[in-house]
Amino acid sequence: DYDMNDLVLSFRITYFTNSLNKVTKMKFDHKILASGSGIQIASAFQLDNIASSSIASVSGQELAGTSPFSVTANGTELGVSKAVIPIFNNVRDVVTDDFGILLNTVDGIHFNTPSGSLTIQFTSPQETSNVSMDAFNFFIVPYKSDNVSRSKEIHLPTFHPTTKIDATLLTGDQLNYSDKYKYSDGMMWGIMIPEKFYYPKEYESIGNAYINFFRWATSGGVEFTDWYKDLEGYRDNSKIYNN
Repeated sequence: DYDMNDLVLSFRITYFTNSLNKVTKMKFDHKILASGSGIQIASAFQLDNIASSSIASVSGQELAGTSPFSVTANGTELGVSKAVIPIFNNVRDVVTDDFGILLNTVDGIHFNTPSGSLTIQFTSPQETSNVSMDAFNFFIVPYKSDNVSRSKEIHLPTFHPTTKIDATLLTGDQLNYSDKYKYSDGMMWGIMIPEKFYYPKEYESIGNAYINFFRWATSGGVEFTDWYKDLEGYRDNSKIYNN
């Protein structure tokens, strides 16, 4: 249905620097806004330019159990050399209210969701470029409760999977040759925007809710770079979730 609401997560990153303007730790504040998915979703981010051994500690993770993410003593994912920081293993680890199948994607049904915060302490100060948004590789792992698997990852466009991906899942004929998290026509599985996202309601395509989304995507991000804004003619509010 391409409603882009299987997981809607708001977040803010704060960097703590020393007198040399190097990053000693970073804080990741987050809040799940919605999850319109019939399967389970775990989430994490990889710091593409940071080794797992460069992380001293991670605090604030909500990881009930060890699947699909299992972590080492310093809070990074077990079995990877780059720093993969799991956030949660299941939306239901964070949102404990019994919301059924769909969380905050059906008009008139709304659950308050808690905020969370992770703090990542580095073993030594890092260059700001190594922890910039260009190297912040957020992704989700979807899975079924009766068949928990770590092998499927959904990333944002331009980013690469971790070493735990099942590479056979990246061989579809419609995939972009140079960007495996895009279709050849420019469509993608995830988006990140710099302000609050008023996401589509269940079963409503984002391209119908946001009139210029398809033009933006198929132009390679050249046209309508402000497609998500609340400007005249940009949205069909009848297709956007209203609590």
